[in-house]
Amino acid sequence: MDLTNLGWCPQFCSQFDTFRAEGFLPARIGCEYQHIYTIFSDAGILSARVSGRFRHRADDRSDFPVVGDWVAVELSSLRDQATIHATLPRRTSVCRKVAPAT
Repeated sequence: MDLTNLGWCPQFCSQFDTFRAEGFLPARIGCEYQHIYTIFSDAGILSARVSGRFRHRADDRSDFPVVGDWVAVELSSLRDQATIHATLPRRTSVCRKVAPAT
């Protein structure tokens, strides 16, 4: 899969250098359902979950990957699965206000 078709650009490439040195691959979040993600990567379309360390370091829900985020993943020995270790900084975001309680 060609990541440039998904928005991968030189800016992301330079941000990813430290993760690449650790052996991770870049991927883009395509879908999330109950902390199970569908990601797009050079290895294809994979199912992924965040690592235990990622989960432990997250302060709140906004720290977890969302659709459109670029992430650093490690491929699993199991076919079509990966582990998300980090999220690249977001260039843009859409934030919703919490609806008032009635």
